[in-house]
Amino acid sequence: MIIAACTDDRMVEDIARNAAEGNHHVFGKWYKVFDKGIPDLRATEDLFIVAHGAAFGDEGQPVIGSKGDDFYLTARDLNTNLTVFPDGYSGRVYVYACLSAAPGAGGLSFVESYKALIGQSFPKLTAWGQTGKPSGPLPLPTDKSWIEARNGQ
Repeated sequence: MIIAACTDDRMVEDIARNAAEGNHHVFGKWYKVFDKGIPDLRATEDLFIVAHGAAFGDEGQPVIGSKGDDFYLTARDLNTNLTVFPDGYSGRVYVYACLSAAPGAGGLSFVESYKALIGQSFPKLTAWGQTGKPSGPLPLPTDKSWIEARNGQ
């Protein structure tokens, strides 16, 4: 499943749409962040989140979200508001956003902070991000550009 977590940039939606259409067997369906009826993931299904990102956002914390408007999420916000994970979830979460794997002011990247939070409920989950400034297309899970969050540290 892909979630386009951006409200003001068609490029983000195009990346999500093109990935879902071009590699449906890998990425599955795509949804906009505020779509109604986003289904729960299957127990081992991968989740791809496509957004803009910054290593230093709200209070120095890494954030993802929109390009220019005021929609952005810290790892804590995403953990609170994204409710698609079934009991026992053990899949992989990929955050395709600029600097999602680059450390913020507290030393943790967005994906490390997110994994530290959600890993309390889903200890077998893994989280992956980007250190550069991606602009599409959405890389396959095997692409070397993905950086794994290591135990929230």
